[in-house]
Amino acid sequence: MVAEREAQATRLRRAADIDPPAFWEERAGRFRRSVQRRAGQEDPIFDLVVAQVTINLTLLDVGVGMGRHVLPLSRRVEHVTAVEPSQAIRDFMAADAAEQQVANLTVAGADWQTADVAPADVVLCSHVIYNVPEVGGFVDKLAAYALQHCIIAMRTGQRDQMLRGPFQQIHGEELIPEPVLVDLYNVVHQRLGIAVNVQAMNFRRGAMPLGNYETLNEAIAALRGQLFVAEGSAGQVVYAHSCSSS
Repeated sequence: MVAEREAQATRLRRAADIDPPAFWEERAGRFRRSVQRRAGQEDPIFDLVVAQVTINLTLLDVGVGMGRHVLPLSRRVEHVTAVEPSQAIRDFMAADAAEQQVANLTVAGADWQTADVAPADVVLCSHVIYNVPEVGGFVDKLAAYALQHCIIAMRTGQRDQMLRGPFQQIHGEELIPEPVLVDLYNVVHQRLGIAVNVQAMNFRRGAMPLGNYETLNEAIAALRGQLFVAEGSAGQVVYAHSCSSS
């Protein structure tokens, strides 16, 4: 699924003469603003992890991002290890960790498959697996490194569902879906023989995706990238018409 989705994206970017983005390097600032806006809001993932940790346990966060969970959780465990491949993301997280005086944090600048870290009592992997092609080995390593519990957060539906209509109009084909919870559930069962516990929760309750953007132009530029549409092209005109009529 990951390979087919990436092949479609590569083909459409080439057709539109669009350079592939340095994903997190381009989005890091906006992602940080989104995390800062949600600070202090209800967070069921945080609550789920808190219920499994105590001050004498260790926590490993795989694909930590800006540290939304791991930085506040650091005050509830003995030590936290954060795995994050993006330098831009790590720089922002390091600044926030210093500001919050987090002293029990180790950061590994690597993807999970190559990260050289110690196992931990609790492993958290929140919204990471969507773009992992070799998911079997990824899941195997999560299981091997979790001494007590492994908590994975993943959407049940498509993140870009709202773009599927415009995508079909512009390209004349369906946007290939990304993996979701049911796919991961089956992988875990096949690899580990585990029927995992599943808890459904609302995702970003009360917040729309466009709330992550500072201006309308910033939102349009980001959505243009997701639709593989070059600025000023006929495809962009079709998309703008679709938005204005919806």
